[in-house]
Amino acid sequence: MFIAEYFLWHYYQGIRGLILIVRNYLKFFWNFFSIGILLSTLFFPWKKDITPSSWRGLHPVLFLQKLSYNFFAIFIGVFVRIPVIITGLIFELVTILLGVVALIFWVLLPGIFIASLFLVIKETEANSSAWVLISSVLLLIISSLMSAVSIISFYKLQKKDPEKMNLAELSKEEWFSRVWSRL
Repeated sequence: MFIAEYFLWHYYQGIRGLILIVRNYLKFFWNFFSIGILLSTLFFPWKKDITPSSWRGLHPVLFLQKLSYNFFAIFIGVFVRIPVIITGLIFELVTILLGVVALIFWVLLPGIFIASLFLVIKETEANSSAWVLISSVLLLIISSLMSAVSIISFYKLQKKDPEKMNLAELSKEEWFSRVWSRL
């Protein structure tokens, strides 16, 4: 029964949690680099000359001077915003790619763990090259760590929420005496 609950959690809540983590990172990078704001203000001047005119009528030299200053400010604005936008989009792309790799690895994790275990046993018995043995041991270590994280997460999520426990159940928790003594 435990194994069935674990696999149900692993393939439903685990995948859901991983997608949620990737989504939160995508939101974070989008907001951290202000990609939406920078795209909407891409062709705005970096600093626009909005000083009121001190002359009456059309003064061509002063008008062209103000116009050229504003065009130069637009160029600087684009020049400053584009690298930030590109950097943010690179972070977004890397997050998406790592998320897809993590999702694939998460889905295939039980199979990868079992396959890497058999591969290490086979390579040890066959006395094959050191490179193959090291890579298979490394794969076994990574899959073991991911499996351990998965199982620990499953155990922690199996605990009952303290808000839904009565006082007798709360008193059995290891942290209860520390909290109760402060009240």
